[in-house]
Amino acid sequence: MYITAELAIHSYEMNPTLQITTSKLNGNNFMEWSQSAQIFVKYKSKMKYILGTSPQSSGDGPKYENWKVESSKVMSYLLHSMQLEISKTYLLLTIAKEIWEGVTLSYSKRGITDRLYDLKK
Repeated sequence: MYITAELAIHSYEMNPTLQITTSKLNGNNFMEWSQSAQIFVKYKSKMKYILGTSPQSSGDGPKYENWKVESSKVMSYLLHSMQLEISKTYLLLTIAKEIWEGVTLSYSKRGITDRLYDLKK
């Protein structure tokens, strides 16, 4: 039995704990992880939740509820694409943009610095 790409992507809607990246963020692979995560999030048309460009409605009403659900999906995608010890750090954040910014701040320069150090050895 063959699983089509469409069916595989649809399964993420049903089970957001599935891994969306080729490898989980481990602290040293930010560049690869971020590119892989962005490909998936772009495919799902959810980049606006990472970039913070999706208008956040006020705290009431169906538009706000929909915004919360969609942001939570992206949060789940991101958290489940990280090693457990890393994801625990971001678990209490409330929107996808905060997770993305926190991970970028913590790991983007670290990976580059580690690579430069390895090159100097």
